[in-house]
Amino acid sequence: MKQFHVACVNLQAVLTCCLFMNLAIRTLHVVLEIENEKMNQSAVLVPFCKPSQITAMCQVAVRGGCLELTYSLKGSCEQLDGYDRGAFSSSVCERKDHLWEQTCLEAFLADESKKDYWEMNVSLSGDWNIFCFSDYRQARTEENRSQVYKNNAYFSKNEIYFSCLWDLMQLDIKKARIGISMIANYKDGQQDLLALAHDGAIADFHKRSSFLLNFSHENGVWL
Repeated sequence: MKQFHVACVNLQAVLTCCLFMNLAIRTLHVVLEIENEKMNQSAVLVPFCKPSQITAMCQVAVRGGCLELTYSLKGSCEQLDGYDRGAFSSSVCERKDHLWEQTCLEAFLADESKKDYWEMNVSLSGDWNIFCFSDYRQARTEENRSQVYKNNAYFSKNEIYFSCLWDLMQLDIKKARIGISMIANYKDGQQDLLALAHDGAIADFHKRSSFLLNFSHENGVWL
């Protein structure tokens, strides 16, 4: 009888321990979901002045010191200059200038306390460039401390899913403000300009009023 009582007590202790462990795991899961929400932001890109032939949105996330940018395009994707289903998977990505002369996906990054900022360009094939500016459109230079890596892509006639990673490890950023934009050049010579917001009579992706997404970098952790 005494052994049975001890066994019951031990079983109760195990069940109590399992209950607390389950509660801890569920709590951790909730915390991770909250943190993931903080580190993932999505936004729709707005066309400038006229309706666009495509709709575009971008999801921005922080992944191990990199900014993961996922662009989702729908509409007349096959008509985009630079559209090639096989180019993304088969090509070796190169650093190139004048990527905006074809369809160009862009991101702008600034620390809210500083005047300098960065511009990232990437083509549908994965070719890329990063520029640093000392102030608004001033002293543009190529940024050699950072790089862009192609991540994943899907192409169809009416839809493009494009993901790339922008390495931020060597950039001094505390409170990041991010702008997302796109130059959609079409094979027939037409063009659409899209961004998170437009402020002015002409499209200007460099204006900080369109840097609408925010992340913080504290003690080596992005929030």
